[in-house]
Amino acid sequence: MRSLCLIVLGSFPVTLAVRADGGPYESLSRIAQTAGDFVAHAGLASSGRRETHAAALDPRLRLTSCKTPLETSLAPGARSPTRLTIEVRCADAGGWRVYVPVQVSYFDRVVVAARAVERGVALTRADLSVEERETSSLPASYMRDPAELSGFTLARPVVAGTVISPALLSADRIIHRGDVVTLVAQAGSMIVRAQGRALADAALRERVRVQNLDSGRQVEGVATATGLVEVAFQ
Repeated sequence: MRSLCLIVLGSFPVTLAVRADGGPYESLSRIAQTAGDFVAHAGLASSGRRETHAAALDPRLRLTSCKTPLETSLAPGARSPTRLTIEVRCADAGGWRVYVPVQVSYFDRVVVAARAVERGVALTRADLSVEERETSSLPASYMRDPAELSGFTLARPVVAGTVISPALLSADRIIHRGDVVTLVAQAGSMIVRAQGRALADAALRERVRVQNLDSGRQVEGVATATGLVEVAFQ
C-alpha cells in the first residue's frame, strides 16, 4: 500500500474499521490514544498538571494494521502550548503516517481571595485560599504561595474566588531613601551584618541600592523587612 499522509480535522465517532475480507485495519482510537499519551508524557514546560484531548479520526479512514509499535513526534511547523499536532506513523514496509490535533489544558494551584476584600486592606492568611485552576486564561504572574503576599495590600477590591496577581497588589514602602538599614549577607552558616544607607525607596522584596557605611561601597540587595536588606555574600 502506498504511503498515506493525512491531516485530520474535526471530531467524529471512532470505530474499528474491518475490511470485507476480514483483515483488520489499524484501530483509529489506538492512533488517537497514542498521540494523546505522547503529549501527556512529553517534557512540556508546566509547573502543574495537564490534561490532553486528542481529536477523533474520521471513521472513513482506512489504514492497514501496524505490526510494529506506533511512532510519534511533534509535527513540524508553528505550535501553541495548548494546541499541538502530533505525527503518528507506522514503520512497517509501505507504512503510513497521520497527523492528530491534540488540545492541552494546563492546571496549577493558585492563590485566590477566600472572601471579598476591600481596596487598601492588608492581606492576611485568612483572606486567601489555594485552588487548582485551568491557567490558559490567567496572567503569567499569578501567585502560588499565600506566604508571598505578606506585607501587601490590595490596589483595588476583589470578590471571593478572584485569582491574586501582582497587578492587584500594592506594597507599602518599608525602606525610604536616606534610611540607615542593616545589610545582611549569608553563605551557609556564616552571616555577616553591616550598616548602610538606603539610596532609594523600596517595597517588600524590591531591589534597592545601599551604601555600606563602613567601606563607602555601593551594593544592591533585596528589602526583606523594615530596615533590612539582604545582599549577596562577597
